[in-house]
Amino acid sequence: MLKHVNENRMMTSPQGNGDGDVYAFGINRNGELGMKDKAPKVTPQLVSSNMKKRIVSVSAGLNYSVALTTKGTMYAWGVNEFGNLGVKDTKNRNVPTRVRGLKNKKVWKISAGACHCLAVTEQGELYSWGRNACGELGLKDVVNRAKPTLVDSFGGKKVMNVMAGFDFSVCVTEDGMIYAWGGNAHGQCCAGDLKNRNQARKISCSGKVIPAKIVIGGQHGLMLTDKGHVYSWGRNQCGQLGVGGFADTANMVLLPVLQTKQVTSVYAGANFSVALTENGLYTWGGNHYGQLGLGDKSNRFIPALLVAMKSIPVERVFASSSAYHMFILDKEDRLHALGPNNFGQLGIENEESTPIIDDTDNYRELPEEVDFMRGRHVTSMALAQNHTITLVTNQLCSSPQKR
Repeated sequence: MLKHVNENRMMTSPQGNGDGDVYAFGINRNGELGMKDKAPKVTPQLVSSNMKKRIVSVSAGLNYSVALTTKGTMYAWGVNEFGNLGVKDTKNRNVPTRVRGLKNKKVWKISAGACHCLAVTEQGELYSWGRNACGELGLKDVVNRAKPTLVDSFGGKKVMNVMAGFDFSVCVTEDGMIYAWGGNAHGQCCAGDLKNRNQARKISCSGKVIPAKIVIGGQHGLMLTDKGHVYSWGRNQCGQLGVGGFADTANMVLLPVLQTKQVTSVYAGANFSVALTENGLYTWGGNHYGQLGLGDKSNRFIPALLVAMKSIPVERVFASSSAYHMFILDKEDRLHALGPNNFGQLGIENEESTPIIDDTDNYRELPEEVDFMRGRHVTSMALAQNHTITLVTNQLCSSPQKR
C-alpha cells in the first residue's frame, strides 16, 4: 500500500499554473521536437510558435512527446508508428496535435512509455493507447490502439498515479494498492514469475514495508519506503537493481548499501537508477554513455556516490524510462546534464560552438551545467531516447554565478 496517495486535491486539476514556456532540443528526424521542420537542435529552442496552450507537464517516449495543458487537454507529436500519439491514426506529426477520444474528460496526469501512453482523468479513470505487443495497455488483449481506451480493471477505484516503462505499466489506486501489467520477461511486473500480463495485477510489497514512492525504468522498478529503504526488481543486465551481480529478479529485493544513507527520493532511467540522500546522490546500473556521472563508462552493480555533486545541494533529478541521459537540478536552479549528447539531447554545444550530430564520442561523464537554462526555473522535463522537452517558468530567477 503506497503511503500518502489519498490526496483528493491532486484530482482537481493538472498540477501547475501553465505560466511558462516549452523548449525542445535533440534529434528531430520525425518531428520529435514539434517545430514543423526536421532539423536537429543542439541548444534549447522555444516551441511557442506551435504550442500556444498553457502547458503544465510534459512526458516523452522513445521518439515522441506528450504535453498536458491547464485545461486538462493533451497534445502529442513525433513518431506515431503504433498509434502512440492517440490521434486515431498512425501518421507521424511534426507539430503538437490534440489527443482525441476522451469525451471531454479532463486529464491531470500523463506518462509516455517507449511506444505506449497512459493518462489519468480528474475522475480517476485510466486510459491507454499505442503499442500493446506485451499487453502494456492493460486491455486484456495484445491489440494496438490509436486512440485513448478506458482501462477497466480496478473495481471502480480511482487511479492516483501512473507510470509507463519500455513494455510495461504501473499504477497506484486511491487505496494505496500498486498494480503492474505488460511485458514481464525480466520480472518487471514484480509478479514472482516471467509471464506477460495483459491485465492489471496487484504488486505485493515485501514484508510489512510501507511504500512512499514508486518509479520505473525501461524494464525495472524501484520502491522507496517510509523508512528510507530502497527495493528493486526486474531487469538487471547492467546492474540497475543495485544488489550486486546482474541476475534479473521477479520479486522485490532490498538494496543493503543504501540502508543507512537516509534516502529521500529515487529515480530511474532506461537502464540505470538514482537515489537522492541527505548526503548526496548515488547512481548505479548502465553507464555506457557516462550517465552515472562517475567520470568513466563502467557499469556499477551497487550504488556509488556521485562525488562531483557531493558539495552541491540537489533539488531533484530528471530521468526517464526511455532515456539514457539525465539532468540534475540543484537548489540554486542550475541544471546539470549527464550522458549521451550525440544528437544534442543534453542541450549543450561542443567547445567550438558548432553542432555535433551522430558523434558517438559526444558524452558527458561528469555533470555539466546547461548554460542556456541558467536563470530559468525548470518545472518539468521529458526525456526521450534522443531528444528532450523542457517546461520553464517565464519568471527568471536570480542568476547564480557559474562554477
